[in-house]
Amino acid sequence: MDDLRVSLRLHAISREEISGSIGSRFHIDRLPETVTMPCIRLRTVNDTPMTNRSAKGLGRAVYQLEAYSEDTMEATQIVLALLDVYDGYQGAIGSFDVRILARDIPGDWQPDPRLFMRMVEMDIGYVG
Repeated sequence: MDDLRVSLRLHAISREEISGSIGSRFHIDRLPETVTMPCIRLRTVNDTPMTNRSAKGLGRAVYQLEAYSEDTMEATQIVLALLDVYDGYQGAIGSFDVRILARDIPGDWQPDPRLFMRMVEMDIGYVG
């Protein structure tokens, strides 16, 4: 759901612990061809709106946040900041009422010798 992803992005970059390290480099789905590090990418794993009569406007989404950096410690610090911002969050994000559970996916992945990525998975129940 695009609106929820945009709202999650705006929520993160409005927080100093995120914007202080990445500015507004929080990308949805794709990284630009010429990306500036560090940055975050949000990917949709699953987004399932509930459409029966008793559950209009309800849904459950699973998103993966990827923190990219040229430095493993910086990528780890961004992940810790994402967990501070999102894990256990309950309330309004944009026009959505959400409850978020977030977890760090352990380990560093090195797709290239000069790039580190750390991941956070978010499980979100939402109304909106």
